[in-house]
Amino acid sequence: MTLTSSLDILIPRWRSQGTDMLPPSTPSTVIETFRRVGQEPSVETMTLYQSLGGMRMMDNLLWRLWPLDEIEQLNQEPSEYGVLFSDFLIDSHVYRLRQVDHEVSDVWVDAFDLGPPMLVAPSLTDFFATYCTRPSLVLDPPSR
Repeated sequence: MTLTSSLDILIPRWRSQGTDMLPPSTPSTVIETFRRVGQEPSVETMTLYQSLGGMRMMDNLLWRLWPLDEIEQLNQEPSEYGVLFSDFLIDSHVYRLRQVDHEVSDVWVDAFDLGPPMLVAPSLTDFFATYCTRPSLVLDPPSR
């Protein structure tokens, strides 16, 4: 499953649930925002934010993709684990995107004081493919 095909499943699902989604972002806005928080956006990151500009509220599974302005506000300190970009259960834990190479960003879950962030997906493509079919694997990762 590609990232685009996963988003083609999820965006209509979120729309039918009444999730308040923002329109897609422009390429220049995505690039500028991620550069301001210290990371080049991968092709996957560009695809994500050019498909969906973020969410104003959580979806029915209590996950939320942050709009670019929140990414900029909430990434004041750089992390070796990447840029904060989403949360689960109103910040019960947050997710980080870390550019692996020009094409790919891996996804880390950060539960703050429970230890260092933990890798949950080797790519955004894998994260959203799992979210489509078995969301608990990325929303409720195993304990450390």
